[in-house]
Amino acid sequence: MYTLAGIVLLNVIAIMILSGRIEDTPVQERIQVRAPTQDPIPENPVPEPVPEEQAVDDLPLVRTLVLQADCQDCYDIDLYVETLRDYINMDVEYAEDPYIFKSERLPALAFNTTIEEYPHLVDNWESTGYTIQLLDKGTWYVLPTLNAPYLSTREGRVRGRVTATYLTMDACDECYDVQITREFLKESRIIPYKERDVDIASDEGKQLREQYGITTVPTLILDKEADEYPNMRPGWTIVGSIEDDGSYILRDLQKLSVVYYDLEQESVMRP
Repeated sequence: MYTLAGIVLLNVIAIMILSGRIEDTPVQERIQVRAPTQDPIPENPVPEPVPEEQAVDDLPLVRTLVLQADCQDCYDIDLYVETLRDYINMDVEYAEDPYIFKSERLPALAFNTTIEEYPHLVDNWESTGYTIQLLDKGTWYVLPTLNAPYLSTREGRVRGRVTATYLTMDACDECYDVQITREFLKESRIIPYKERDVDIASDEGKQLREQYGITTVPTLILDKEADEYPNMRPGWTIVGSIEDDGSYILRDLQKLSVVYYDLEQESVMRP
């Protein structure tokens, strides 16, 4: 009953293959709120797998370097590799110095020029990756991860580590349990780096209420790192707001079919 329906719009980001396309995964049937149909997120088909009569092992062998970040919780680039094995014959190694490839996002993959033997994959390469000429190493096609968390080499820090603040009301026994929100975030691939519980009656809770104009609780505040998950923004505006400081605020609890407390009316609201 107390399903956090609106957060459904945090679509699970599927593995992005070489063409850099995003495949939206349908969320659970319990979801009640859908993204607007007038502005859908583009759906682009992934490359067709190699026909059975043409085994991948018979295709040109592409030397592939994994550019691994020094970041334990960054996106697992091995998922890229395993997906690409259905399309490319790869000889995979780990680069000794990933930084010489000048990628602004790590982890990443780098392919030698044999990748040009796969023209359907290198067409419009500059829209998802780039090429680089290295002294004594030749030309490489670099594919940075588009998934978060990732290491921003330009900023020297990890992006996409989201802090989730659950703004609750301890005095409201009937209000929905924010554990539902926690579980949904675990099911999506947007797993908070930090989680905080703040009661609306506390000093910090009052400050957050004033800062963001909070009118209903329990609610959820995600910091600006949530913007590193590209499928999040289009749907979030149905149930919440994106503030000037980049924070994502869950606001329209009436759309979620849950029991909540209206701070302006000072009353419990039921679906």
